[in-house]
Amino acid sequence: MKRKIWVGVLILVLMGTLSVSAMQGSSGYEGGIASSETARNDTYEYKEVVFITGEPKEFIGTVRITRRERNDLETVTYVYSLTQGQNNRLNRTVVIDTTVEEKDNQVIRQASLNTLTETVMIDGTTYTLDRDRSLSFSMSSITDVRPAAEYFAGSWSGVKTYRTNNGQRITVSSTGQLYGYDQHWGNSETQEMRLYIESHNHNDTQDSWGGSVDIKVSSTSMQRLIYIDNPPIASSIEGGYLQRRENDSLLKYTARLPEFDSEGIATDRMLTHNGELSQQSFPNHRYLSIHDLRHMRGHWYEQHVSQLYSLEIYDGNPREFLPNQYMTRAEFAKAVVRAGKIKIEQEQDAGPVNPRIQQNQQQQEKTSPYIDVPTNHRYFKYIYALYENGTMQGYDERFHPDEIITRAQAMTIFIRVLGFESLAPNPGAVTMFVDNDYIPDWARNSVSVASYIGLAKGDDRGAINANNPMTKAEASTFLNRLINYMRHDILRDYRDRVFIY
Repeated sequence: MKRKIWVGVLILVLMGTLSVSAMQGSSGYEGGIASSETARNDTYEYKEVVFITGEPKEFIGTVRITRRERNDLETVTYVYSLTQGQNNRLNRTVVIDTTVEEKDNQVIRQASLNTLTETVMIDGTTYTLDRDRSLSFSMSSITDVRPAAEYFAGSWSGVKTYRTNNGQRITVSSTGQLYGYDQHWGNSETQEMRLYIESHNHNDTQDSWGGSVDIKVSSTSMQRLIYIDNPPIASSIEGGYLQRRENDSLLKYTARLPEFDSEGIATDRMLTHNGELSQQSFPNHRYLSIHDLRHMRGHWYEQHVSQLYSLEIYDGNPREFLPNQYMTRAEFAKAVVRAGKIKIEQEQDAGPVNPRIQQNQQQQEKTSPYIDVPTNHRYFKYIYALYENGTMQGYDERFHPDEIITRAQAMTIFIRVLGFESLAPNPGAVTMFVDNDYIPDWARNSVSVASYIGLAKGDDRGAINANNPMTKAEASTFLNRLINYMRHDILRDYRDRVFIY
């Protein structure tokens, strides 16, 4: 029998390290791009376009980034070493201090310039920072921490003034904004900035010019999950999933700069320069474990269940997985915590832990919020994690762990995991499903948002069937849909929409 070949695409952003870690300003705030994969000594391959000569100059090299945290102060140092051709060089060191204030589920960062040194050599001219002029940088950002994701946005402004060895003075003013998200299945940061450049030559008052540059920068890291068939028949391995992490950065610019005559004097005619740079890192490969799911072969849910086992969302003996069996609320809670990579308090401590001691400590330190879920319940840690962040709750002081999860409950939980409750158009949202009136009032807003972002889909009649119980096969489809959204679809809003439109 010929074996089936599946190809699925997963997106995972890992900025900076081999673990998931998206850092704001991972390339700095100079309008450049760095490879997202950490190299030795935190040194990244880096590209930047310099406009201080009046025309774009593409520099390449490295940036070394070091971070230090002390109490509520973060200090980040960027050391750039770049070249353009054989003779042109750029050396820059930037130290930024950031105060961090945490309040409720939000983190506010206020950054200011600590140190800035820079020297640029282009075509025999040396540009150095003018210490007699103000060098400034100020940035503020806010991060909203949600159960399975963090969303951040910020803005900044800065001014640098250069002097040359021939009496020229160039002032570069910048304004910018950044936005992004950080979660296990996908991270991204997008920067949009505008530069205003003014050049004056003290030796010739007529030789002055100005221009502007718009720059867009996107930094992501993608992990593709590909099902690879194993052709030999005489093998115990039928095929399995390969994770391949790919890091990608993209820069686009539009510069409006003057045309220069044969003597290098700026004319009144403005030229538009468009350019694009990209940066990729060497991909990292990892084979996932293979599970025996022969009893599901050929069924519509086979791929979903197979992926969830390979990604360790599901565990246990896959031969005992009964797809037509209904999924309980407790089982769904466990799957949601694992799918969203939601932290569990007792799993945050490093090092080996005696399970019996751990359970005793758990019982001593916390009590169950539900009468029907004691602290020694097999699903307690998952249920408690979702209780703490408000993602999944019970009623009448009970969680009802053995009740069947419904489609309405699942969609509401997903929207809370993502932190998208506020995306509903109004408190009484009306969906486009033919059975809208049968959607519970408490779930209608979540179903509306889930439909809008593609997590909720109706049947052939256009009904959402919100009150229907979910089988494990249906729940697997829902969970995969959530993961695919987190690792892929959300990226389109942060990167593709900005660069295409």
